[in-house]
Amino acid sequence: MFGYVKSVSFEGQNENFYVENGCIYSKDKSILYYVPYGLDNLTIKPETKKLYVSNLEYTNIQKLVIPENVESINVHFISSQGLKELEINANIRVNVQSNDLTSLKYGSKVTNLENCNISANKLTTLTFSDELKIRVYRNFLYLRLLEK
Repeated sequence: MFGYVKSVSFEGQNENFYVENGCIYSKDKSILYYVPYGLDNLTIKPETKKLYVSNLEYTNIQKLVIPENVESINVHFISSQGLKELEINANIRVNVQSNDLTSLKYGSKVTNLENCNISANKLTTLTFSDELKIRVYRNFLYLRLLEK
């Protein structure tokens, strides 16, 4: 709907939303609703627990960091044309589709990848924490085979 909006603001004091760098959050920052077009890097606020960011495919985000406090992402796929680096620190269901993704890092809170689907044909760096169970690594063998 507002795919290419680069700037968002509210007149006066808004009682329902908080805006920072064009991103629209709930007033208490627990929900991220919108990411503006043209933003290069996004580190989600530590207070944020839910992401309703279906417009990510219309952004130019190159680096996205999902902190450990995030409990859910209400979008079928994280899809961004320029997404090169993704760091996931929360143990949540994540589906990513990016033709430009080269670096994917799973933080220490990620202990299970069974609900994660990653489509990234340029992925060159894949980092797992020591907390991840060995049996899950087999899910990524397919990505390795696609590189050859």
